[in-house]
Amino acid sequence: MKRWTALVAFLLVTLFLYACAEDTSSSAPTTLPTETETVLQTQPTEDPILTARRDAAEQYMRNMANYMWRASEDITYTRDASVVTEEDLKGYSETKKIRIKAGRLYRGIPYSYAGCPAVNFMDYASEPDEKGIRTVSGLNWKSLNGNAETGRVGNDCSGAIALAWNSVGADIMPSSTSKMVRNRGYLPVGQYQSDPDKNTLTKDTCLQNGGDVMFAAYAQLKKADAIVYRKDTYGHTQMIVSVEVVYKDDGKIDPNASTVTTIDQTSSYIMDEVCAYDPEFGENVYRTFGIDKSYTFLDLFHEGYLPVTCKAFIDPSPVDEAYVFDTQPEHTLDTIFTGSFLSNRILSCVTVTITDEAGSQVGAVTCYNSRQSGVNVFSFDLAQIPQEPEYLLHGSLDLSALAPGSYRCTHVLRDAHGVTYTVRDFEFTV
Repeated sequence: MKRWTALVAFLLVTLFLYACAEDTSSSAPTTLPTETETVLQTQPTEDPILTARRDAAEQYMRNMANYMWRASEDITYTRDASVVTEEDLKGYSETKKIRIKAGRLYRGIPYSYAGCPAVNFMDYASEPDEKGIRTVSGLNWKSLNGNAETGRVGNDCSGAIALAWNSVGADIMPSSTSKMVRNRGYLPVGQYQSDPDKNTLTKDTCLQNGGDVMFAAYAQLKKADAIVYRKDTYGHTQMIVSVEVVYKDDGKIDPNASTVTTIDQTSSYIMDEVCAYDPEFGENVYRTFGIDKSYTFLDLFHEGYLPVTCKAFIDPSPVDEAYVFDTQPEHTLDTIFTGSFLSNRILSCVTVTITDEAGSQVGAVTCYNSRQSGVNVFSFDLAQIPQEPEYLLHGSLDLSALAPGSYRCTHVLRDAHGVTYTVRDFEFTV
């Protein structure tokens, strides 16, 4: 009997405590979800190596976008690399020509077109004045327009991205935006599906994947990643500066409130003469880059932007060390313009300098002609230097004019990021 009484008492106490718990829970204040909740993108803590690479690439892009300069003379050129003669230039549509006007103050290195990044613009600039402004001289329409074989002085949108990514060891093959969505080292961000072997319009890719998939992909973008669209044979790409993701009360991403901030370079800034008065300089400043522009996820989806990145931003493994290989084993007076230099870095220029016994310079020539010799391998063919057009050469070097005596010759390469390599350093006698 006592055991039954104890059991009943235990059950009554248990029911009482349960009822109290239920009452307490139901009387507690309830927080209803708001219509939208702003949540900054949360990702697992990133490797500090990757963070440093992203920061450095974005800063490189920002440095290009904020470069202050003036031209010493008017320059008219096109965005079409097929325009290679004066007659081509004359026959090109006036409304599609790009004009840099002497004396104007520009922010951002100039735009040009060829699918590979500029590497030598700063060589045309004098030292900055007290306000940090350079005066650029010696440019003309050929060096600005250029082409994939000769290189050029400015960037297009994809060239700027490649140059910034390669500055941290990405080893990306510079390409047009139509090829950025087809392998070549560019990796997708997110789970959207695309066929890298087809030139499918990126807007169609977005529609095929649907909004939810693409919005989720945009939410995974990080600093220094890129967005790219392709329309027919042209397109555009922009670098990501930051991402803000906003969720609806149902937990889905709000594409109207979620945004990305970008930096980009296009010809339209110069062609449309986009400018604003800057009180720091006391004059209008004309832009060649868009800096810290904002777009919603819905904007990106409607424009057909795909999010992309590169291996250097997702794999913290050390990047390949830079190398330069000289194909000419022996160095003499007769081999100064013989052989080639091969590298796994984009090469800006090669400078050949000759000094006499007293150490005085008697001749020097810098050639900016960069030729691709294979995927991600770049070269200089020294035999081409004497035949290069003047606009690709600075200085002069006439070997036949050297007086009898002893001399020293050096060949110094510089890559696209300012790193120099002394490849040859030898003495010879005339």
